[in-house]
Amino acid sequence: SLELEAVLAIKIKRNGDIVDIWFDKRSGNDYLDESAYKALVKSNPLPPLPSEYTGAYYKIGLIFGPKGLK
Repeated sequence: SLELEAVLAIKIKRNGDIVDIWFDKRSGNDYLDESAYKALVKSNPLPPLPSEYTGAYYKIGLIFGPKGLK
């Protein structure tokens, strides 16, 4: 059986603020999708990006399953 997973992406500003959250793939389970989205909202802001990183934003994808972040 395929394991449930939701794939979300976030866009982070240099100061650590998450400015965008979106689904790359929904799990098909509303509770898991909503929980993953809420977890990212609650984690805002993240620590600032390292000073060596010179881009204005950083985008990263995250995979959530029933046991949490993979």
